Amino acid sequence: MRSSTPAFSAVTTDLIASYGLTVKHLVKVYRAGGERMADLLERGWATALGPSRDELSTEMRRTARVARAVAGSVYHRGLDFTANGADAVVDKLVELSSQGVAQVAANAARLEERTGVATLDKLAQVAVPAIVAAQQLASRVEAKSGAWAEQIADKTTAMHAAKRTSAFAKARARRTG
Repeated sequence: MRSSTPAFSAVTTDLIASYGLTVKHLVKVYRAGGERMADLLERGWATALGPSRDELSTEMRRTARVARAVAGSVYHRGLDFTANGADAVVDKLVELSSQGVAQVAANAARLEERTGVATLDKLAQVAVPAIVAAQQLASRVEAKSGAWAEQIADKTTAMHAAKRTSAFAKARARRTG
């Protein structure tokens, strides 16, 4: 008797991986949004200090410049920490979920061999088409979310290239360099 449990396991693992990629795209969008927020903060800082800059003492301007650099650095470290942490959590969840599916499939196959009852195999045969359909849909969602994430990231990158180097940009460069 040929068991469809391995096919069930493989299709389920593919579905889990597709969901994982979709979530990773969302993390990429989160990161790009965070970069845009940094740009907004930079513009706000410049707008707030711009009119009164000449009225400030040299020491006060230096203090404002240092505060701006520290704020940019802290913000980017927090953004990196949360985005990298989310990526790591997604990777681990996909890994552990896939291992769990493989273990359940192996246990189901052993149970069927020992008992001679193919109930789980029949259930897997019924479930595989539904999982395949869900996986195809998830693959389309994953591909579309990937395209959107790239567009958002490209726009954010283009915005950074067109601007002068700010304290936030310098912090970003130190972080990635």
